[in-house]
Amino acid sequence: EAEFKAAFENDGNSGVKLYCKCCKSSFASQKSLDNHCKSKKHLANASKTPVISPTVAKVENSAVEVSKEVSSCHCLFCPNLQFSNVVSNLQHMGSKHSFILPNVEYCTDLDGLVAHLHDKIRNRLLCIWCDKKMKKFQSSEAVLNHIQSKGHYKMLTDDVSVMNEYEPFYDYSTVSDDEWEDVDSNDEDDDDDEVVECEDETVTDDGSIETYFMKLQSGATIGHRSLMRYYKQHFDGSSTGTRRVKHAVAPKHCLSIGHDESKINAIHEMSRKSAKCQQKKKADWDQKMGVKNNKLQVV
Repeated sequence: EAEFKAAFENDGNSGVKLYCKCCKSSFASQKSLDNHCKSKKHLANASKTPVISPTVAKVENSAVEVSKEVSSCHCLFCPNLQFSNVVSNLQHMGSKHSFILPNVEYCTDLDGLVAHLHDKIRNRLLCIWCDKKMKKFQSSEAVLNHIQSKGHYKMLTDDVSVMNEYEPFYDYSTVSDDEWEDVDSNDEDDDDDEVVECEDETVTDDGSIETYFMKLQSGATIGHRSLMRYYKQHFDGSSTGTRRVKHAVAPKHCLSIGHDESKINAIHEMSRKSAKCQQKKKADWDQKMGVKNNKLQVV
């Protein structure tokens, strides 16, 4: 009988009326409730009522935690901070956490994207930068602690599968042909990327390729941002042995940057400037020591 003491609660309609959950009956006084507890009807109903063990209660609480409500107005990185609209939320995350949505000018559903990221952190228990590279965390607090300690206040945009996940929230159909992106730009996170030089012979007679590729006077090749997924791929496009010969004869310290001729020349120029600077320092030092040894004074 003591196990079902918690089954009797005030129903909220008055300060006196009591309610029995087992029998679904209400009573006006404590004495009436006590008499009811001794009745055969109550004892029979109480024996049929399942008792929730602490383990079951813990599992139910965990289920409630997993199904947290997501919203575009909640800060992704502050546990209990909510704003009136998604714009104010993004302004806070930008100033407080330096969080910026990539290609926000092409985002057609800000609310949906922020809510998706909120669900990814709070319910799916994933870091929006590590994504599926790491195992799922034990709780949303563990995810936030990881993001704070690692500084992962940013979205992963280098993975094709992740970009496909965010694709419904963007519309790139309005991208004009005048918008270009440098293919040879060096990314600090992709030190092993090979620089592939586009040959002039790839341009067709009708000039169709010229709308997607452009070669600058510096030797760098730029291409349209819509072809970014192809630039991320690494293929050996050498149809002849020219590149392999250049790779073999290139200095060892140049191999790590793709043995591009322009980069090799730049390194040689830096070496010459460094040697000239060292010679000047040595000459100044020799002059200083000569004046000191000869006990000369410069007026």
